Amino acid sequence: NAMYKKFIAKYTDAIPPEYASSLDMAFHRKRNDPEVRARLETYMVDYLFLTPSYRAPTVRLQSGVSDHQAIVATLEKNEA
Repeated sequence: NAMYKKFIAKYTDAIPPEYASSLDMAFHRKRNDPEVRARLETYMVDYLFLTPSYRAPTVRLQSGVSDHQAIVATLEKNEA
């Protein structure tokens, strides 16, 4: 979307590309609607934006928390 493009022009999105969605369909209220579920399984709606001062060597999404998966990451400050 337009806002995402603005953010990545300045920041790095640290969510690994193998994640297609940050929604947890086990908890999402639309999980039983096959048409909506198929669409939601391709929506990335949560992000981890980093400035050049930081890196995230490990990032994963953790399900079982809510209708959104938790972003679990190790953050490190880059040396100046």
